Amino acid sequence: CGLDVVFLIDGSQSIAQNVWDFLIIPTMRDFVNNLDLSQGLNVGFVGFSDDIFFTSDALSTDRATLLGWVERINTDRQASSTYTDTALLEGTRILGTYGRANVPKVIVTITDGVPSDGPAAAQAALDARGRDYYTYAVGFVTDTSEAEMRTALEALTGSSNTVIVSASAVTLSAALDDLPDQLCLEVTTQAPAPTTTTPAPKPVCALLPNNVWLLLDQSNGAQTLATSAGANRFDLLQTAVSSLLRDPTLGAANSNDINMGIVAYNANGFQITSELIPFAQAVASWSGVVPNNNLAFGGYSASSGLGALASRADNPAAADWIVVVTSQDSADPTDTANAINAANTLKNKGFKIHTIGITGTDNTLETDLLSSVSSTGSVAQVNSYTQLPDAFTDFVQRLCPVRDDLCADAKKMNETDSIGFVYHPTDCDKFIQCHFYTKNTVAVYRTCPMGQYWNHA
Repeated sequence: CGLDVVFLIDGSQSIAQNVWDFLIIPTMRDFVNNLDLSQGLNVGFVGFSDDIFFTSDALSTDRATLLGWVERINTDRQASSTYTDTALLEGTRILGTYGRANVPKVIVTITDGVPSDGPAAAQAALDARGRDYYTYAVGFVTDTSEAEMRTALEALTGSSNTVIVSASAVTLSAALDDLPDQLCLEVTTQAPAPTTTTPAPKPVCALLPNNVWLLLDQSNGAQTLATSAGANRFDLLQTAVSSLLRDPTLGAANSNDINMGIVAYNANGFQITSELIPFAQAVASWSGVVPNNNLAFGGYSASSGLGALASRADNPAAADWIVVVTSQDSADPTDTANAINAANTLKNKGFKIHTIGITGTDNTLETDLLSSVSSTGSVAQVNSYTQLPDAFTDFVQRLCPVRDDLCADAKKMNETDSIGFVYHPTDCDKFIQCHFYTKNTVAVYRTCPMGQYWNHA
């Protein structure tokens, strides 16, 4: 049958090198050699661990090309943790970019373990199914039990019918033998896997942003960081923003009430990638606009993006945010001074300025300067684009004023404790941790480990 399929190959460190060399790679070579490509099977590959170390960035029906991609997965392997969400996002992007019209699309994750990023991976898979893509998983046991793996993969794919678990890497080949036929049978006889809908959580934020401007560094340094893993990691900005506005701390019901605009900036100037439009529309149209093709990569300038917004006549609503994503410091003191002046102008207009430095170092002078002009500003630093989703979520936890009633029913182990816990209003696998300080209370949203649920007894 005609299918567009992307295989996500786990290369994490829990797979011993001899197992990788003598079982996993030979099995994938045999699998490709045995594929019946005459029926319109269009295939792509992604190799992943804590990040993507290989992407085919294409789909092909040519066997030699597919075998070449398997060899690249072998030689480019970077063994670390199992961050499945980035691989799922890349698979989704490949299918959306290169998939054929009116052809069923499938993502198959081949892995030996439980995802290190369980909730994020499940959300990425859910997003794929929201596009009517099918999600499958084939697991082979190394250092976890079959039961634990099956539970984790069923949470990933959304169904027990879309999971195959092999007792070991030795039997992986047998598990893959019938996979193409199974995919064809499932896809041609069933409707796409349904997306799961849950009641919108009660917002933790007392003051939600009406509009969010995202200022994205498009300098040469940002390009180097974004492509260091052999794939364009700018797509993780989309994941970060999606995570931010889907976070129960913000309230999923409000995500479509929030507008988002995007500005790309560097020493060559700026480009307004998108004016303020509803969040859902902004994320749906993200592919192909970040990075902005109308702005050539160039040197770094902190002032160009802020200056672009400072020169506009529009004034913000009470809770409007500017989030500056930057990869480095400006080497020009004049540019730094201009950036601070522009930030002060925006502050005086009522904007709340927040900054994220993607530097890989401890030197975030620029982000400190830009944030210091806003009393409600905040600075975060991450080492790679992979860490952006957590950084955006952290903003919500630190910046959103807590509702007065949120921690009223928090339980403490002892009355003298400064920390208490309260159930999440809608999601049983989440809870809220309350920190009681002398002058205020801070609430932090937490997620239970995969397969566990909050017991407020």
